[in-house]
Amino acid sequence: MTDDFASMLQDYKKTQKITWLAEVDPAPLIPVICVQYDHLITKPILGKDEDFKQYINSNSRVCQSGFLKCPNDM
Repeated sequence: MTDDFASMLQDYKKTQKITWLAEVDPAPLIPVICVQYDHLITKPILGKDEDFKQYINSNSRVCQSGFLKCPNDM
């Protein structure tokens, strides 16, 4: 593929776009567990007379399992 660089700068919408993927050796997959934590108390500001136990977030921890691809050089 050859083209004049200056002509490519004139109208980007008309230029040819290419995408490629690298061919690499397969890497082992490592099982992982992703743990996400949300706020423990659902109300931003508690008053002096409010009981914090009424605003406890019982679903503040979410776990999700998956796989992570290990780099070849490890």
